Order: sequence, then structure tokens, then C-alpha cells
Amino acid sequence: MTLEQILEIKGLTRTNVESVIASQIKIANEEADRLKRLGYNVYTRDLTSSIYKIDNTDNYILGPNNKLYVIYPYGNANNTDEMDVIVF
Repeated sequence: MTLEQILEIKGLTRTNVESVIASQIKIANEEADRLKRLGYNVYTRDLTSSIYKIDNTDNYILGPNNKLYVIYPYGNANNTDEMDVIVF
């Protein structure tokens, strides 16, 4: 199934989902900025990047209880510990 099909089945709109994604990524980036100021080496997200658009989102799974997990891995997607996971 495509992400669009899953959103439709779950009754989620593209606008609402992209808004939630943008909000969660912004919160994650603010936390990363706080850690960076403390001297930690962290990933800084580009809040304007098109990777956060539904059309460009390739990593998602339907998990337990039909929860949708949208995953944004950073760097090498096959071998990374830096990622954001948004749950719907």
C-alpha cells in the first residue's frame, strides 16, 4: 500500500499529516539545538527540506493497533542511529 492509501483508510488528510510532521520535526530540532549548545554532536534538521512532504516519504510502517509510523532516517538510511519517528 502507498502512504496515500494508508492515510485515506485512516481518515488522515495530507495537510494535517504534513502539519503534524512539521511540528514534530521542529520540536526535535529545538531539542537538538539545546544539546548542541551543551557541546553534543547532534544532527541539525533542515526544516524547509522537501523530504518531509508526503510525496517524498518512503519509510513508513503500519505497526501494532494499526498505528502508522512515519520514519525519517538521516545519513545512510541502512545504517543510522539518527532518525525521527512520527506516530499517527
